[in-house]
Amino acid sequence: MVQHFQLIRAIVAVAVMGVLLIGRKHAGPIIKDQGLLGYAIETSQLACGEARFQGESPFLQEGVDSIVTISFMMISVNENNLVERKESMKIRQEASRYAMLVLGAAILAFGLYNVHSQSHITEGGVLGMTLLYKETGDETYRPIIEEWSQWVMTQMPRTQEGGLQHITSDDVNEQQLWDDTLYMTCLFLYQAGDALGREDMKQEAEYQFLLHIKYLHSPKTGLWYHGYCFQGRHHFGQAYWGRGNSWFTACAVDFAEWIPDGPVRRLILNTWQEQCKALLSVQDPESGLWHTLLDQPDSYLETSASAAIAYGLLKGSRLGLLDEDCRAAGEKALQGVIAQVAEDGTVQGVSYGTPMGWTQDFYRTIPIQPTAYGQGLPS
Repeated sequence: MVQHFQLIRAIVAVAVMGVLLIGRKHAGPIIKDQGLLGYAIETSQLACGEARFQGESPFLQEGVDSIVTISFMMISVNENNLVERKESMKIRQEASRYAMLVLGAAILAFGLYNVHSQSHITEGGVLGMTLLYKETGDETYRPIIEEWSQWVMTQMPRTQEGGLQHITSDDVNEQQLWDDTLYMTCLFLYQAGDALGREDMKQEAEYQFLLHIKYLHSPKTGLWYHGYCFQGRHHFGQAYWGRGNSWFTACAVDFAEWIPDGPVRRLILNTWQEQCKALLSVQDPESGLWHTLLDQPDSYLETSASAAIAYGLLKGSRLGLLDEDCRAAGEKALQGVIAQVAEDGTVQGVSYGTPMGWTQDFYRTIPIQPTAYGQGLPS
């Protein structure tokens, strides 16, 4: 019953949000109530059990934007001309199209609900919830943490060698390892194991770091490939994707801070330090940012990757794990990221949600667009 109620809330909230976003972006002042928009976002977060809406929750943003694109290929109206149309047939057509919009948003909400309630993978909310549980001891959080972490351990699809197969909103990505997974799943899994007294979860998180290092880290460059596929045993487009690398830059320093000294921590730190040095060599000297294809300066500069890299460099320097050059590079990147924040708070220069690319040109063509994770990483 509770899950059904949550699903209904999610459908209503995202349907409202879809209409509001489309109204704001394409149809003029149809609905201007920003408070209602905020409430819709907040409600959808709560319905999905998230503490905050960010990170790998671009599912919602991407889905709403898809509805926007499809719907407004069919309809281009604003408040005034909709009212002025007197022909009943046209009015019915417009109403029908808006109904389709709401239905599409509801379908999106159902998909979002399933992604989060069935896969339960979101790096922002569930990790924050686990840390909050450890801090406060509030038992309200424990059943959720237990359910989600147990799903990762027993039901999340696996690749060969027991890797966590990276699932996205539109594909199960069979036999694929993505560097995104370390940030989005393994940080939570380790903290859940620590909070629940489950050593097996902590060891599993450590193993996933080692396995991803084995297949995604390039010993030649120090950088990371976006993904690896056991079917054909290849690295897809062999792209050193900026945001993909930044997931590791940001999460490895946190992970190394949590786990005990020993061979696992030593290997993770060595790999991370090697990557940090490599990142310094491809940082844009003028802006302090990094390119979406790290080793290709003719690809565009990307803000979300630069923010996560800056985080890793600055925290690593503060902990005494990196040298002065890394600290200086992190500070320069921080200023570059701040320069990308518009007056209204929108973080500019963020690449859209990016699936696995079979060519490097694929990454060049990903459009720039404000996204949930784009607003979250720099903050």
